[in-house]
Amino acid sequence: MSTTTTEKGTSPQNPIDVGMIVNVARANWRLMAKVAAALSVVAAIYVYSLPRGYEASVMLAPEVSASSGLQGSLGSMASMVGLDLGATMGDDAIYPEIYPDILGSRQFLVELFDITVATADGSYTGTVQDYLTHHQQHTWWDNMLRPLRKALKKLTSKPGRTRAADTKPDPFWLSKDDDELCEALSDLVNCNVDKKTSVITISTRAQDALVSAMLADSIRQRLQDYIIAYRTAKAVNDLHFFERLRQEAKEKYDSAVAAYSRYADSHKDAILQTYISERDNLENEMQLAFNVYNQMSQQEQMARAKVQEKTPAFTVVQCATVPQKPSSPKRVRTIVAAFVAGLLATLAYLLVRPAPKAALKGDDDIPCAATAAAQA
Repeated sequence: MSTTTTEKGTSPQNPIDVGMIVNVARANWRLMAKVAAALSVVAAIYVYSLPRGYEASVMLAPEVSASSGLQGSLGSMASMVGLDLGATMGDDAIYPEIYPDILGSRQFLVELFDITVATADGSYTGTVQDYLTHHQQHTWWDNMLRPLRKALKKLTSKPGRTRAADTKPDPFWLSKDDDELCEALSDLVNCNVDKKTSVITISTRAQDALVSAMLADSIRQRLQDYIIAYRTAKAVNDLHFFERLRQEAKEKYDSAVAAYSRYADSHKDAILQTYISERDNLENEMQLAFNVYNQMSQQEQMARAKVQEKTPAFTVVQCATVPQKPSSPKRVRTIVAAFVAGLLATLAYLLVRPAPKAALKGDDDIPCAATAAAQA
């Protein structure tokens, strides 16, 4: 049985000729090595100019409220297939899936400005705001271009709102520096939520290992306080309301006791029914004030118990630890990848580069590099 071939004896599918590729690589290995080495040097200069980054993470398992047993059963079955019904069936407006949105909000980020951090070498202790503004390492090209960017910024930018150093930033109307600081802080903080288990993973990056760990732990605590404040907001308002009512009832009761005592002392030997009736009336008012005071005290205690009931519990699955190794940049991996990319790019160029001009004119005695290597 005969096979169909082209004029030059090759298959129409143009299969890859491994032998030709090997011959081209052998014939031009010096050039490939030079290009790969040059690209590796450039990659090394670039990656060693980047400041090191350290990443710390903390895992948190929050308590998710369920309105009924049926909802809990449906939620368990839905979690088996990767779904979460807490957002649609629950009566809680803040559920784990929107925790990343909370961490990325300006209102939450502004509250992180005053977090106290310290470097591992002990050279700095201060707020996150001051650390990100004045104690960051930059690349050498960034330091060279910074004066030019500042000059262009002054020429092109319009005067905006400024904030005094002793005032707290307002999330409703941030200054330009505060807004840029929020953007920088948002890039350093990442929050992921497992839809099946509702476990929250908060990871932070910083140029210092201790700073990243302290920032992760502080954000975890701030997030817990935020969720607790939301969950207990109504119960706390009710508690304050009953505290105020109890205080008013106590004042009325004390006033009734004082009025009854004064009248009883001044009419101790009175025998007229008018005085006796007035004393009984004051005694009844005192007893009524005591009953109201007693009820308000009970309501206050119940409100305190309600606050405790509404307070969610958080389980720290993995606490924040100081990282021992930097997470970025991957220096060795980047250099090796650049070397391999240089080899492959050079080999690809040698295989697909056009033939010399003499070959294009019909001179078959001057083949291209790939053909010559294949013939060899």
